Amino acid sequence: MERLPTELLYYIGHYSREESYSSRNLWALSLCSRRFHDVFNTLLYSEIRIDHDGDRIPLHDVNLIIRLWHNAQLARRVHRLHIRWQECGRSESSESEEEPQTVAFIDTALDEIFGSDASLDRTRDEWKHHLLARCPEAWAGVLLVRLSHLRRLVVGYEQSDLLADILRKAAQRQQPFHRTPPFPHLVEVNAYAQGRLYWIDSDILTSFFYFPAVRRVNAFAVAETSAAPGSLAVHHESRPVQSIAIANVIYCRGMLDWLAASVGLEHVALKIAVHPADNYWNLPPTRRFHAPRFRQALLPFAETLRLLCLEAACSYKLVWWDNDRDQDEAAFGSFREFVNLRKLIVRCPFLLPQSSTNDETPLPDILPASLESLGITDIEDFDYPNLVAEVLRLVRHGPNLFARLNQIQLYVIHIDEDALAGLRTECESAGIDLKVEKQQEEPWEYHLVSAMAALPIDTDVYIPVV
Repeated sequence: MERLPTELLYYIGHYSREESYSSRNLWALSLCSRRFHDVFNTLLYSEIRIDHDGDRIPLHDVNLIIRLWHNAQLARRVHRLHIRWQECGRSESSESEEEPQTVAFIDTALDEIFGSDASLDRTRDEWKHHLLARCPEAWAGVLLVRLSHLRRLVVGYEQSDLLADILRKAAQRQQPFHRTPPFPHLVEVNAYAQGRLYWIDSDILTSFFYFPAVRRVNAFAVAETSAAPGSLAVHHESRPVQSIAIANVIYCRGMLDWLAASVGLEHVALKIAVHPADNYWNLPPTRRFHAPRFRQALLPFAETLRLLCLEAACSYKLVWWDNDRDQDEAAFGSFREFVNLRKLIVRCPFLLPQSSTNDETPLPDILPASLESLGITDIEDFDYPNLVAEVLRLVRHGPNLFARLNQIQLYVIHIDEDALAGLRTECESAGIDLKVEKQQEEPWEYHLVSAMAALPIDTDVYIPVV
C-alpha cells in the first residue's frame, strides 16, 4: 500500500470511514507509517461523529473535544459534524469524579463562552453541571464553539436545553462569537427527531438563518414554536438561507419565523403532519397551518422562489378522511405573483377551491408563466373530474401562456384511465410529459405524531433534501 497513489489512499480512507461509521479504521491506518499518518490524519478529523445511545458521552470523545479545543489548526480540519444525543444523564456529578485536567478545561471553556458577566452565573453553573455529568449535548455545544471551518452539520436529538444557548449567542454575535462572524463556512444544516421523541422544536434551528453562509436547512419531524416572527433580536444582515425543506411539521403555522428571517428564498418544501381540523391538539388558529396566510409570508420571495412543495403527511390526511370533509381547507390562492417559479408540487385542496367556496378561478389564471413542472398530490375521487378538466384547460393554454411547461405529474387515490384519455392526447400533442401515479402512502409517517405513540418506530430517519 505504500506505493499506492495518494488519491487512491484518500478513496480507501473515505470508504473505511463510511463502512464503520466511525474513525477507528482511519486511526489504525494513520499509525501504520509516516506517509499514512500524513494522508489519513487529514481525513481523520474532516468528519466527526459523536453518535452514542447512552446518556453520558464516552471519555474518548471528551478527550477528542479537548484536543480540538486546544489545537485550532486541528479544529479547522473538521468540515462535517454529526452529533446525536438522547436525554442528559440524571446522575449527580461532582468535580472530584473527573480528572483534574478535565475540570480545569471545563472552567477554561466556560470562561471563554460566558465571560465575566455575573448575570450569566446561573447559566454557567448549569452548563458546568452538565459537562461534569458528561452530557453529550453540552460537550457538543462546547465543540461547536471551536469549529470555525465547519461546512455541514447533522443534529439528531431527543431533548435540547443547552445547544440553543450556543446557537443563539452565535446568531446575536455575543461572546464567544463577538469578534468574527460565526461558522463562516457552514452551508448546510440537517436536524431530525432522535429516539422515541416524535418531534423537535423549531426554535433551535432559527439561529442558523442568521449565520453568514448557511444556504440549506433540512429537518424531519418538527414542531413549530409559537414565537412571533422576528422574535430573535439580531442586529445584522446575514440572512443567506436559500432552501428550506421540512418533512412532518406539527403545530405548523408555515414556519413563519424562518420566512421572516430570510431574504432570497429559492426552494421551500413543507410536509404538514397535523390537519387544522384536528381537535385533539386543541390548537388556537394562530398555530395551525393556513394556506392563504402562508402565501402572504411567501410574497417577499415572489421574484426569487423557484421551487415550492406543499404536501401533507399521512396523519394529516387521516383526520381529513375521518371527518368526512366536514371542514374545507383554505386554498393557497394565486401563484401568479411568483414570476420565477419553475417547479410546483401542491395538494389538490390547496390548489383548487373546495365545494363550499365560490371561487371558481380557472387553473391557468392562477399559475405563473415561468412554470416548467406541475405536481398535484392527494387527488381524491370526488376531485377527479374537475381537476382533469382544469389540467386539460391548462394544457390547451400551454403554447400561448405556459411555453416552458414540460411536465405534469398527478398523484391520485384511484386511477381512472377513462377520464384521462383526452388529457393524455392533449399532453402528447403539446409536448408535455404526463405522469399519473397512484398516491403512495408512507406507513412510517403514522409514527411521527404523538397521538399514534403506541406504534413502534421501525424505520430509519429520512432527512429531506431539496
